[in-house]
Amino acid sequence: CGKTTAVAKLAFHAKTQKIQTALITLDTQKVGGADELMRYAHIMEMPCTVLDDWHKLNETITVLRLNYGLILIDTPALNPYNTEDAGRLNVIKTQVADADMIYVQQAGMDCHEAQTQGAVFSKGGCLRLLVTKTDASASYGGFLQSAAFSAFQFAGFSKSGKITDYLTEATPDNLAQLLKHGSGEGEEE
Repeated sequence: CGKTTAVAKLAFHAKTQKIQTALITLDTQKVGGADELMRYAHIMEMPCTVLDDWHKLNETITVLRLNYGLILIDTPALNPYNTEDAGRLNVIKTQVADADMIYVQQAGMDCHEAQTQGAVFSKGGCLRLLVTKTDASASYGGFLQSAAFSAFQFAGFSKSGKITDYLTEATPDNLAQLLKHGSGEGEEE
């Protein structure tokens, strides 16, 4: 749903701001999961640590914090209906107590499904919602329902898969523009 791309966009933006950034990927379950972030890291000349053991997250972050001001963590897709997957959120929460956990949800989801999934991630410690693929959806009720039900703050909106296209800032005006005009693709100013 755009998690790795969102992490890469945040990393690219941090690089443009001259913030020393390190990446960690926990996405070792799917074929090529870690490879995608590793490629982005290589292009941006950033370190990327691949972790198979989520319980080593705190130890890894402690070492990285000596040299990096920002550490971004990419996770595999977590199934909110699987208690083992949902429990992994608690591992992150306990391993990294000061983590700013952001739930990434793609636009266009069914309202009930988005609300149900958002509730699981909210219970798991996510306080903010980053909405992806707004350019590929004409329906925004799902993420609005998810945000309202779980009291998420918006972290931003992504309307492009390009890493160099930064996230749209989550302001009331930008949300209104998105709702009024959709992705804005093909519209004249």
